[in-house]
Amino acid sequence: MVGLVTGSPPYNAMSHSGQSPAPILRISAGVCVSVSSRAPAFASFALPWGFCQITVRWAVSHPTVERRKTTDMGAIHHLERRQVIPIPLQEAWDYFATPRNLEEMTPASLSFQIQWGGEEPMHPGQLIGYRVKVAPGTYVNWLTEITVVEPGVAFVDEQRRGPYRLWHHLHRFMSVPGGTQCLDRVRYELPFGPLGAALHALWIKRQLMHIFDFRTDHLVRRFGPAPAPVLVKD
Repeated sequence: MVGLVTGSPPYNAMSHSGQSPAPILRISAGVCVSVSSRAPAFASFALPWGFCQITVRWAVSHPTVERRKTTDMGAIHHLERRQVIPIPLQEAWDYFATPRNLEEMTPASLSFQIQWGGEEPMHPGQLIGYRVKVAPGTYVNWLTEITVVEPGVAFVDEQRRGPYRLWHHLHRFMSVPGGTQCLDRVRYELPFGPLGAALHALWIKRQLMHIFDFRTDHLVRRFGPAPAPVLVKD
């Protein structure tokens, strides 16, 4: 940062007549170099030049790593669902790992549409853009990144841009007697602090329950109900 400051000259710059010459012009410049995490140390030096004085001032400090503490702004909520569908593990994986199938698993009231990125086979780093209705007449764009893919086992999608402050969704699949168990485990956080907390209590939590209830019913309609548990006698 550079600043211009005017002021009186030093005593030895006074004229013999006792009159002060024109005010001195000081030019100051600052340089900041991040090299440590301790409190910054400052130093400066002055370069006299005629009626001008150039002052250079710099600070040396350590870099700091900014760690995002989500609990500073609001609570992190958890949602978990388990469902057994009567199909083999590979068939279940193929269905869930096809992004386009998400549209039919979402209630029509949300007007959910994949805008781009859903045509490729699922892979880490894949970006998918959605459009979803969050309120009557109100639509938002949602950008998801697929961050983890373990074929036949699990994948993770995370919001990169959208209505939530945090959205981390784990999908895990396991072969069980009679079919495949599908696990959804979601961690999410809302923006807006206390206002977001109020919206969650009054509406958003119920909306998410409705979305996952719809998904459960859809999977039953498409693949059939879960098989009856097998009782093993001692």
